[in-house]
Amino acid sequence: MTTQKSLHKINQTLWVYWFLFTLLAIVFVLVNFIVWVGPLISSASPLFFGSVLGMCFGLTTGLAQWIVLKRYLTNSYLWIVSTMLAWTLFFALNMAGFFGRGEDLSSKMFEGSTHGFLFGALLGFVQWLAIGRFSARSAAWIWINALVWSLCAMVADGFKMAFHLYGPAEFMIAFPLASFLSGIGMNKLIPAFLKVNR
Repeated sequence: MTTQKSLHKINQTLWVYWFLFTLLAIVFVLVNFIVWVGPLISSASPLFFGSVLGMCFGLTTGLAQWIVLKRYLTNSYLWIVSTMLAWTLFFALNMAGFFGRGEDLSSKMFEGSTHGFLFGALLGFVQWLAIGRFSARSAAWIWINALVWSLCAMVADGFKMAFHLYGPAEFMIAFPLASFLSGIGMNKLIPAFLKVNR
């Protein structure tokens, strides 16, 4: 049975583990993509390149977050699958240019906010499908992801355009920030899931 004491402990620690494990996963993928995966598929089509990039990020971040969630939820392994699918689909389409590109600072920030919202909503939705049966309140996870990723992608794309940054700059800005903010969001929702599963 979940007690108030254990719920309080979760509120103190879950977002920390969520952020740290996700951050380690992001760094792991970035290093490996820069060192060997990226050069290996550099001549591939944008659609294939994006799908591999998304699959790598989705699989590793999904696994990292599953390590945190499996202590609290049953069947949380579905989180890994849903996360990988969302990342793969979005990055494949995005790299292939399906969502358009901004050319100046304002349009780049608009690109970041809209792309981030689409990605966050997709990610939140498929993750909600994995855990949504535990609580109706978990549907808030879709909106949390959409708003968090919209904000973070807008900030990252704005910095990238304003300071002429290239390469993985947006990953180094948007992904850690989104991990931090989404961790806080999950921190608020996890007690509701536990109350159903205790």
